[in-house]
Amino acid sequence: MTTFTLPFFGELNHSNLNDYYDVEIDFGGYKLQIDLNFEHKVIDINRLVAVKDFLGQINNFDKINKERIKQDYLDESCDTVKTYVEYFIEDNDEEELLPFIAYEDKTLSIEQKLVNVFKLVRLGLYPDSIERFATFDYTVDRKLTDDLVVIFTDQLAKMDYMTLES
Repeated sequence: MTTFTLPFFGELNHSNLNDYYDVEIDFGGYKLQIDLNFEHKVIDINRLVAVKDFLGQINNFDKINKERIKQDYLDESCDTVKTYVEYFIEDNDEEELLPFIAYEDKTLSIEQKLVNVFKLVRLGLYPDSIERFATFDYTVDRKLTDDLVVIFTDQLAKMDYMTLES
């Protein structure tokens, strides 16, 4: 039995994989679900090395993605984040929004304040895929909406695309 150790997941037998593994970790004061999804029972060890490297950079990728979310909001030709924020405001009353918008910066609109508080709630990894290696699910608050801004990337975190999902 040949095993490979991944951060958060521990040892995996790369020649006898399950199709799905998941863990929940503490990430910046909240829970982050990370799941591994395999299409086959066997995978080349180099794909697991890529997963290990990727997991070691979650914080960096999160920062990059939060900038992508802000840029999408500011870009007139994009509507993913604007639509999410509009739905979020429409679906929640002022009392529910208050924890996210109450900070002192009066120069920012409610929408801008919400864009600044997106958090990563799920990272899905697909080692068998090259172009869509990872999916990052972002939300303002899972308790207040099922909607997610989802960012699909390759194994180097180069964005393929961003979309709104429910």
